[in-house]
Amino acid sequence: MTKTPDASGFGRRISFHFRVTTSMKRSDSKMLFIRKTAKPEDCHIKIYDALGLPHRPGKLSKAIL
Repeated sequence: MTKTPDASGFGRRISFHFRVTTSMKRSDSKMLFIRKTAKPEDCHIKIYDALGLPHRPGKLSKAIL
């Protein structure tokens, strides 16, 4: 039987690093949207460190509509 890359669970472990969006209605009835990368799990940190990448890729973003 041939092992696939996901057979070890590697794909399941690294596939969940989230960006979260929060929306709020302001007092002037406009909507405020804030988007931020969630805290990475240990397996993500190890990969980012090995690649020399920041632990929280993507900047905090705000939008008012």
